[in-house]
Amino acid sequence: MANRSDLLFRGRFLHRFSIWMAVHAAHLVAPTQGHTHRLQENSTINPNLNRGYADTPLHARNRAMYAPMQARRWTRGRFSVKRRPMSPEILTAFADRFGVFVFAISGGVLAVRKEMDLLGVIVLAFLPAIGGGTMRDLLLGAPVFWLSDTLTLVLAIAGGLTAFLFYRFVSQFRALRWPDAVGMSLFAVTGAAKAMSLGHGFIVVVIMGAITASAGGLLRDVIANEEPLVLKEGELYATCALAGSAVYFGAISLGAPEAIAFAAGMATAFISRAMAIIFGIKLPRAKGKL
Repeated sequence: MANRSDLLFRGRFLHRFSIWMAVHAAHLVAPTQGHTHRLQENSTINPNLNRGYADTPLHARNRAMYAPMQARRWTRGRFSVKRRPMSPEILTAFADRFGVFVFAISGGVLAVRKEMDLLGVIVLAFLPAIGGGTMRDLLLGAPVFWLSDTLTLVLAIAGGLTAFLFYRFVSQFRALRWPDAVGMSLFAVTGAAKAMSLGHGFIVVVIMGAITASAGGLLRDVIANEEPLVLKEGELYATCALAGSAVYFGAISLGAPEAIAFAAGMATAFISRAMAIIFGIKLPRAKGKL
């Protein structure tokens, strides 16, 4: 029994052969000038032949069937498909989830260092990952974000498990400071944007941005009986979140598009944090002794 490919081949062969026979039969009966092998307009054999083979209904159907394959390209021996570029919303959502995961790892590392059990590691991973956003929503009277976005909880648990299982590797990975800086800058602008969307003024917007970015780490240190890192060493952390939130508010107030204001605020927070990491910039510390 013939398979599908054989039947398709035979069908196409018979179709082309019938067209060839019809054209040459018409040419023998009434040859046209220039031997173009096309029928006259009053042909009764096959009107589609007046338009040429490329315009016959079957060929048009084949073009429609195989049109999606024309977008594909062979690249270095691999069959690849052209894809649309990622939208800013998708990139922002990805960066947000990545920041949650990195913040959760920071809480899990501290819990393992304190020799907590698995439950303690997961709990401490939740605090920096969702603590700031939860406090922001409660203060603003808005629905808590992770009640409708359960993927955030999954990523927080995954970050805690990563710290629990791979503590020796993660605790020595100093490069986590850079993803942490990205997450901080993103959380700061996200918190400021949510406060501004609810109609609040400059002071509330800036404070909500700083709370979203740094309150989770503050809760983590307090629960773990550690001196809060944000307030202890004078590093530019919460200050960077304040600066990014202020730039976002100013850009929106001046009529800038949402995407540009978001990028400007995030860049301000990240660059200031990067300068603090690279050059060790710190705020002045109070002297307790005379």
